[in-house]
Amino acid sequence: MCLLVLAFLAALPGSASGQDESGSPAKITVDEVELKIAKLGPGDRTRAGDWGGVLVEFRDSALKQREILLRLEGYDRDGDKPLYDRVVVGDPERARSAWLYAELPYAEDMPRLSVAAFEAVESPGAPLGFRAGRLLGRTWIDTSRLVASESGLMGVIGQPAMGLRRYGVSIEVGGVKCLPLGHGHTEVVSGLTIDDLPDRWQGLEPYEVLVWGRGPLPSSLGPDRAGAVAEWVRRGGHLVVVLPPVGQEWTVPDRNPLGALLPRMRVDRVENTPLEPYRALLTLSKDIMLPERSVVQVFTPLPDAGAAEAMPVLAGPDGRCVVMRRLVGEGMVSVVGLDLASGGLASFGLPDAEAFWHRVLGRRHPLKTFEEVRARDQDLATALQQRAVTDYDQDIGGQIDRAGDATT
Repeated sequence: MCLLVLAFLAALPGSASGQDESGSPAKITVDEVELKIAKLGPGDRTRAGDWGGVLVEFRDSALKQREILLRLEGYDRDGDKPLYDRVVVGDPERARSAWLYAELPYAEDMPRLSVAAFEAVESPGAPLGFRAGRLLGRTWIDTSRLVASESGLMGVIGQPAMGLRRYGVSIEVGGVKCLPLGHGHTEVVSGLTIDDLPDRWQGLEPYEVLVWGRGPLPSSLGPDRAGAVAEWVRRGGHLVVVLPPVGQEWTVPDRNPLGALLPRMRVDRVENTPLEPYRALLTLSKDIMLPERSVVQVFTPLPDAGAAEAMPVLAGPDGRCVVMRRLVGEGMVSVVGLDLASGGLASFGLPDAEAFWHRVLGRRHPLKTFEEVRARDQDLATALQQRAVTDYDQDIGGQIDRAGDATT
């Protein structure tokens, strides 16, 4: 089990040259602790230039359990080497894993990052109560695996993706991914499980939106992951919960560690509801056949709910709310009462992102693929490929380096 310790340390003179903190050589011929980079962020996707999580798998060859200090050596433009440490307990019988967090560099600044395991030596004056002793193993992170800084990230927990993959449409212009009929590209990371979620908010920092669909239950989060998601929301994240038609735990306080974030509302379940009256919310097509029977859950704000605690976002044809929102800190939590993961919708690629998700996520750009644009207008398709890429803030860093502040 990992000790709950995480710290940022100033770089020590010997750290980059392979010495432990006592100054003695830290050369190893055979790794006592085998290290493996299991994931770079949720679903193995996180972004360069942002805080991110690195899931490190470690296997100790010692004959008995011992404390190990895992260290991720970061990057700083000023030439310092920030060190991000976590103390864990090694196990000779099986591999374990732990998340480390750091501000991840751009590949052009640093092509790889070091992750090392040290003998954890008790040191009462150290931030974690331990200092790095003898080097036990090392591995490397290839920073070219990171998502480009120009791309946004959206995560989907569970299956199916409920039409959200459409946000991933892109073309490459000047080496940068962008929307065919817009600007910033969004990478959609779908099929996430509870094990993909980090135990600190920094691991979710690159993600703008998390959509929780059918599959994992909130009760399986555990306190650390629940705390990470809650803090990520408070710092500006948007959590969207699509209620399952049966067996849902989201409105059961004892089963949902995120319950305090949800809108303050009453939930009424309506069975055998035809979705034809909801067509305008689900698709732009007039011809697709919609399910004749579905479960729809409608929401009513509690009488004492504040204006920001229960905000109706979308209503059905009868005026009853099917998407409710609550503002939490700098972020928000939205709850959806339509069964968007049903097979009847998924078989037609529904819901349509432009019909439904644009309204929930506050987006408006067209989501046509390049092939769809070219089929309708070859001249426009050619012009799209000839667009110029302009980085409007590329000179700010240099100005700060020269002047020492960002006001020049």
